[in-house]
This record gives sequence, C-alpha cells and structure tokens, in this order.
Amino acid sequence: MHNGQSEPETGHAEDSNPDKFYLIVVPDFGKPECKEFTAKDDLVVELRKLVKKRVSCFIVKGERWHISLPPRKLISSNNIIEADLTHVDDSVEIDVDGFLFDDPDVIDDDEEFNS
Repeated sequence: MHNGQSEPETGHAEDSNPDKFYLIVVPDFGKPECKEFTAKDDLVVELRKLVKKRVSCFIVKGERWHISLPPRKLISSNNIIEADLTHVDDSVEIDVDGFLFDDPDVIDDDEEFNS
C-alpha cells in the first residue's frame, strides 16, 4: 500500500473491470485501504469480517481510477491522464523563506518526516 492506497493484484490497466467491487475501509486509526473484489460473495465475506470493528466502509462498483505520485495527475483505469491536479502558479514573487511545501497553512504532522 502506498499513500493509503492498496495496489491492484496485477497492477495492469487491462485488468480493469466495470463490474468489480471496491471496498474502501477507513479505520478509526491508521491508513485507509481499498480492497478489490470480482465476486459479490467475496465482498460479503470481507464485510462480515469487519462487522463490529472500528472502521467505516464504503463500497463502489465500477472501474478504479488512481492519483499519481507528484506531480499529481488523475489516471483512468486505462492509464490515461484525465487531469493534472498540481496547481500551477505563474507567480514570479520571490519567496524569501524558500519554502517548497504546497500549502504553508497546513501543519505537517508526519512523524517520520519530522524525526
């Protein structure tokens, strides 16, 4: 799993199937996960395992799209770039602090990065 997104078993776009089920599991603590199922019965088995667990679950049926690593792009199930998600600023204003993070108003609480 990378950035809270699980990888498809094969990782190939040709495996995309509009009839697949995607179970998005968001635990109270920890990273969300997306699980893929071709059969409804398998989805039901997994959901039954999660009953009474401290998770929220969302089910989607269709093709799974992805977001790329930076620079962020929206990628279709056929590996086609559908949109550029990275903000492009044409500013020539000098940043005297040399700050490279996209949003200085966001507090970075990444323990691994800050250690």
